[in-house]
Amino acid sequence: MIYLLINKLKPSGQKVKKAIIVLCVLIIICGLIGCEEIKALLHEEFLKTDASNDWTIDLIGDYQIWRINERSIILCRKHTDDSGATDVIENFFVTRYCLIDSYICVEGIPTKADFITEEEKETSIVVYYIVDTEKNSIEGPFRSFQEMQDRCGYMDVPVIETWKKAEQLDK
Repeated sequence: MIYLLINKLKPSGQKVKKAIIVLCVLIIICGLIGCEEIKALLHEEFLKTDASNDWTIDLIGDYQIWRINERSIILCRKHTDDSGATDVIENFFVTRYCLIDSYICVEGIPTKADFITEEEKETSIVVYYIVDTEKNSIEGPFRSFQEMQDRCGYMDVPVIETWKKAEQLDK
């Protein structure tokens, strides 16, 4: 299609032909290199969130809870070179957490994608995970608090009854 467009231009339009070729090459390069950036911009535009309400909670070791926007609160692990972080539990919206020695327990809602939908937020499906920050291992998902508590007992991890709600920081 581009070839036909270029060939239909009059010979006096050599500069226009070159400009179209350069533009096409730039579009292809931007498409190949900038896919993630474009995806992020589209998500930001689609969700129309205000970054001023975003926050980070430092937990144990390199672990943090990030509020990326109202539809994404995640448990992540910072990269050692400060280049960002990696989700510890993919497709998981953190609602509560507690810290126990070198363990992080999180409660949350499983999601189908990176961002939680209103339908998923209103569901009664809640799961739990136990993260061992020394071994960088994850136990779970546990379908009930009792199931998680039983696993903590097996691991000799005392369960703290006082959990902090991640949403409380949304003020």
